[in-house]
Amino acid sequence: MLTLRAVGRFRLLDAAGVDHAPRSQKARGLIALLAFSPGFSRSRVWLQDKLWSDRGSDQAAASLRQALSDIRRQLGRHSSMLQSDRQSVSLDASLFQVSLERPAPTGPDLVDEELFEDLDISDPHFQDWIRVRRLASAIPSKGGVDHSASKPTLKLARRKVVAFSVDCEERGSLRQLASRFCALASKAIAAQVEPVSFYEAETVTGNASFDGAVHAVAMRVVVRGGASRASLSVTIGDAGSGCVIWADSAQLNLGAHGADATTAFYSIASRAVDAAVDALTRGNSSADGHEMALRLFNSARILTMTLDRENLALADRQCAAAFEMAPRGGPLAWRALIRQISHFQYMTCGFLPSQEPISLLAASALEAFPQDSMAQCVSAHTEYLFGGDTQQALRLAQRSIQANPLNALAWAALANLQTATSDYQTGYASARRAIDLSAGTRAAHFLEFYGCIAAAGLGDYRLATRHARAAAKLSPNFAPPRRYLVALEASGNDGQALRGALQELRQIEPSFEMKLLLDGSYPVNTMRRIPLIDNVEGRLRRGMAGFLEHH
Repeated sequence: MLTLRAVGRFRLLDAAGVDHAPRSQKARGLIALLAFSPGFSRSRVWLQDKLWSDRGSDQAAASLRQALSDIRRQLGRHSSMLQSDRQSVSLDASLFQVSLERPAPTGPDLVDEELFEDLDISDPHFQDWIRVRRLASAIPSKGGVDHSASKPTLKLARRKVVAFSVDCEERGSLRQLASRFCALASKAIAAQVEPVSFYEAETVTGNASFDGAVHAVAMRVVVRGGASRASLSVTIGDAGSGCVIWADSAQLNLGAHGADATTAFYSIASRAVDAAVDALTRGNSSADGHEMALRLFNSARILTMTLDRENLALADRQCAAAFEMAPRGGPLAWRALIRQISHFQYMTCGFLPSQEPISLLAASALEAFPQDSMAQCVSAHTEYLFGGDTQQALRLAQRSIQANPLNALAWAALANLQTATSDYQTGYASARRAIDLSAGTRAAHFLEFYGCIAAAGLGDYRLATRHARAAAKLSPNFAPPRRYLVALEASGNDGQALRGALQELRQIEPSFEMKLLLDGSYPVNTMRRIPLIDNVEGRLRRGMAGFLEHH
């Protein structure tokens, strides 16, 4: 049995500690690629593309054969570990394992923690691959992660447990509130983490399955209150040690519509789910491939919302790597969303590392993972934004919310579709739910913009302007709300405000002219379906120059 020490220097050690690593960088890169592949196996074409992408197919194939020969020669009596045929190359899992154990410190506070830190291969395709792998292994966790003897791509996903405990008065409304919270949280966690089981805390206290492979978190829900108000406190901790990981509370107005309709209720539910998902994938045991994939996906979602071109490109690579590690609908669908955001922000996707069409990615995610909330949500956005069936898009958005009621993007998609079909009041209510769910997150600016669209549909331009300015304040380079601000100011009688809105947008989009809002290819789809566009047409018809000059 040979063990690949993947953190720090590249080492391929036998039981006696003898290093059998080949000298060639490309040969080492080949082993690294196989070690982090499903089943320790890849096609020859895939390997050639990662290591010799600058060569013709015949030359790349010859280089691969040479690298395989070098590896076998260096392995000596262990050469049977490396297997190959005309189509693929693999490592025998009975003779090979991967360790992500951190090396011992070599000095005060000095420890190498980078994946394959001495691996230096210039091929850009390999550099993209190693970059996302290093990011996945370097994402910090609370208290650190012990990666010893981990096989991140072969291990089956380990079962996770969420143990709920509820402390509230027996009064019906408070008990219903707590039950509603637990039901929502369970559904949202299950939509993002698998496999996961949910229990009442009493049924798992002291359960031996907390040791070893299973990650378990305890979620304590405390509800106190009177006739019209209640306090909801949530504490998340490690079920084994009892250590508190996260805690928060909210004051709820029980009101006529029920506590579950309040902003505070959905906001704390969303935050609690995020904390629970984070805890379930960042425990104190070695990370499996599914957990690493989810970490990458979560990182990609954060990067996406920065709207920066380089970050969008990196997020796309991370989603591709996450899907490769553990195929799920979320990362595949998110790659379609990255392209949608790139299109609406920059009106091009040319800077992304690959050019798969938005519709193909969204359709592939939905076809392969028809019950996945994110696949349904992004497909709803895609169906509507690129000329599909609006009713089908509505059904997809509704299904996405049924699968995960705390999916803010699904509520945004529903809001957009309701507004586009003149269901303005309901559309604004859905947009408010999206805003509530994203409050305080890195996506808050993105969801705030949907409040602007929905309020503009309502005809409440003052409210729409507040939402647009809130989105622009949270993300100053976010172009879509500034486009709406131009249209909203054009609806008023304040030339100075319109001049200011135009100047702000042109700092992001220098070539902008107001007539673009009427262009069918310009990314303001919903604006062209609501009365706001009539105000833009009227202002252009009456002439911009005179208005700006005299106001």
